[in-house]
Amino acid sequence: KLTDGFGKCQGVVPNEDVVFNLPELTDARAMFYAPVSGDDYKISFTDGSLSKLTIAKDFCSNDQRLWFDFSNIDLSNCTSIDLGGAIIQTDVPLKLGVERARFSSIKQKNDVLKLRFVREWDLGSNNDIDFGYNDYITNIELTFDYPYNPGASMFINCYKLTDLTINGNIRPRDTNQYDATFYNCRNVINLSITTISGTLYLNDCKSLTQESVNNVLNALADGVTGKEITFASTQYGYITEEQKAAATAKGWTIKSA
Repeated sequence: KLTDGFGKCQGVVPNEDVVFNLPELTDARAMFYAPVSGDDYKISFTDGSLSKLTIAKDFCSNDQRLWFDFSNIDLSNCTSIDLGGAIIQTDVPLKLGVERARFSSIKQKNDVLKLRFVREWDLGSNNDIDFGYNDYITNIELTFDYPYNPGASMFINCYKLTDLTINGNIRPRDTNQYDATFYNCRNVINLSITTISGTLYLNDCKSLTQESVNNVLNALADGVTGKEITFASTQYGYITEEQKAAATAKGWTIKSA
């Protein structure tokens, strides 16, 4: 029946797998926040746990390495979360209702970190789903049920990232320059996005395969005005004149950095 989990498990390091049943929890701020480490044992949750959770700021600390299994929970009502240094396992995409979330220190237990964002936000706001400076994650699959403004530094300095799949419409705000969204993502090889509706800079993604370049070009929305996609010079060289013409017909300009 716990509703306020603020700091309730600070300093706790399990010496066996632990299962929480918390269907009434609404506030999990700093619930597992503590300067400890250890990922030998798993923290998981029963079906229905955390379904009422609305805020989980500083859920666990950056220097902590607790292993959380989120395979059977739904965080659709949670509007703010920071998983700190958590190690995340989920067999299906973890449903999140957040418009502000930080994943800059988390690790993935599965081969692919799968997250699904299920709420509609104001595209004019600075939505902050931030993986920036993550030194661990290699493979991410994101699903957006509504068009999403990625923010200027969503994947900045994710130099370990090699595979990125975005299911949904990436629609940067027209008033911002998104030259840092993929800044220093130099090792991204495989990139797939369903739809792109705003200017995007991929000039730092110098390892993209030709298939990934094709994926980006195929994702360009039709009927836009004055939008640009910038590639690194090698990747720009993969693009045929026919592809450039097709992009131009949709309202896009394809550039080489």
